[in-house]
Amino acid sequence: MRLEERRKLISTTRVPWVDVAKGTSIVLVVLLHSTNFLLGHNLASWFWDGFNTYLEPIRMPLFFLASGLFAQNILKTSWRAVVRKRISLFVWLYVLWIVIRFTYFTLLPSTVSTGEIGNPWMMLQALFVPNSGLWFLYALALYAALAKVLAYGGVRLSMGVGLGFALAAPYLSELSWAWARTLQDFVFFLLGLHAREIVVAISRKATWVWFAIAIAAFTGLKSIRDHLHMPLAGVAVVSVVVSVVGLAAGVCAAVLVQHRLVGRGLARLGAITLPIYLMHEMILGALAGQSGVQAILAAHPLMFYVSPVLLAALSISIALTLHRVLRRVGFSWLFETPRPLLAVLPSDPPRVVEQKKLLAAAA
Repeated sequence: MRLEERRKLISTTRVPWVDVAKGTSIVLVVLLHSTNFLLGHNLASWFWDGFNTYLEPIRMPLFFLASGLFAQNILKTSWRAVVRKRISLFVWLYVLWIVIRFTYFTLLPSTVSTGEIGNPWMMLQALFVPNSGLWFLYALALYAALAKVLAYGGVRLSMGVGLGFALAAPYLSELSWAWARTLQDFVFFLLGLHAREIVVAISRKATWVWFAIAIAAFTGLKSIRDHLHMPLAGVAVVSVVVSVVGLAAGVCAAVLVQHRLVGRGLARLGAITLPIYLMHEMILGALAGQSGVQAILAAHPLMFYVSPVLLAALSISIALTLHRVLRRVGFSWLFETPRPLLAVLPSDPPRVVEQKKLLAAAA
C-alpha cells in the first residue's frame, strides 16, 4: 500500500480495499440467508450450505475488522461525539427495525424464517437478547461503548478483554447464539481499531501466493477444529486462530481485487451496507415465498445450483432501490438518526468543536 493510502486509512477516510472487505461480507451474509430460505423450499443445492459453513469464520469477523478500521474516531473524540455519531445511530436503528420486522413478519408469516412473530414480548426481549438478523447493530453499539471504556486502560487491556470474551463465547452458545456471536466478534473489531498498522502491513504484502498460503492454513486449521475432539476451551482458542488466519486471507483477497471490476462493485456495496443489512431478510422472505418465483427457480435443473446467488443478487438490488426511493420521499429516518433525536442528545461545547477543527486543519 502506498504512503498516501496508508494515511487515508489512519485518518478513517474510505479506502477501496476496506470497502471491498465490507462489500464481500454483506454479499456473503445475504448469500447465507438466501441459501437458508431456498433450502427450506428444497430449491437449492446443499453445496451452498457447505460453502457458507466453510466461510463462517471469516464472514462477520471481516465486517467487524473493517468497521474497526473505520472507527478510529472512537479513540480520538469525546463521549458526547461517540454517542451522537455512532451509538445513537445503531441504537435507534436497532429498536426501530425490530418493530418494523416484527410487524412485517407477523402480517406476512409465510416470509419469516427467524422466529420474529408471535407475542409482542419478543420485541422487548430483543432489547436484552439480540436474537435476530439485526444483532450486528446491537453489537456495533455495544462495541463502540466498550471500546471507548477500555481505551482508558490502554491497548493491552482492550485486546485482553476482547480475547477473553472470544474465548468465553463458546460456553454461551447453547444459552444464546446471539450473545455468543456478539462476544466472539468483539476482538476482531478491536483488531481493526487498535492493530490497524498490522492490518496495513498485511495489506501491503498482499500477493496471490500469500493469499494461497493463508487460505491453505485457514482450511487446515478449520479442519482440525471441526474434526478433532477437543475440549471446549481448545475449540475456543483454535476458533480465534482460524478466524485471524482467515482474515489475513480476506485482506489479501480484498487488496488484490480492489481495482478489478468485481472489486469496484464490492467496494460500492461496502460503502452502503446498512440498507442491505436492514432489509434483505424481509425481501428474501417475500421473494422465496412467492409461488411464481419458486416456479422460475424450479424450471431448469441448473437453477438448483445457482438459485441462492440469483436470489441474493436480486434482494440486494431491491434493497438498494428501496433505499434510494425511501430517502427521496422523506423517509431518511429509516436509515439515520432523526434530527429531533439528535437535538436532545448532548453535543460538544462550541470551544471544543473549534479546537477539533483547528487540530484537523493542522493535521
